[in-house]
Amino acid sequence: EFDTVLKQLYQKSNELSTLIETERIEKEDLSFQVAALSHDIKTPLTVLKGNIELLELTNPDKRQLEFMESMKNSIQTLENYFNTMINYTKLLNLNSISEEIDLNEFIKELFLELTDIAIVNKTNNRLKVKTNLKKFHANVPALKRALINIFLNACQYADKSNPQVSVTVTEDLKF
Repeated sequence: EFDTVLKQLYQKSNELSTLIETERIEKEDLSFQVAALSHDIKTPLTVLKGNIELLELTNPDKRQLEFMESMKNSIQTLENYFNTMINYTKLLNLNSISEEIDLNEFIKELFLELTDIAIVNKTNNRLKVKTNLKKFHANVPALKRALINIFLNACQYADKSNPQVSVTVTEDLKF
């Protein structure tokens, strides 16, 4: 009976190893597909950006400038979307790797992305930093994705008569 249990454990161990390897291969395949899709989409977006820049050189009127600004914002939104997809697939492959992050640099980069989202959603945004913290540990792609999703939802559901979203960075551990 003991031998039977050991054989079953050995068999389950082999099955688990096979499943883990299959999952790893699927994640690599997904990453490749997302990277290829992103590249295929980013190339036409780059062409569109170049065409908009050329149009700006033709002395467009105010309305045409507004259309071009709208196109630029839409292109930026798509680029952010594909960057998020790439970061998500990296996250799948990294399995929650934490790294030391410079808080000021992280906030600066994140706030640029949040500002683009606010512009697209016609929302005013504000940043308050109430901490002396210089560095922290986190999974950057996962943290960025979560914060961007929260901010995007806040922009989409902000009061339409006075759309504002405020981001505050603090060390306060009270929730």
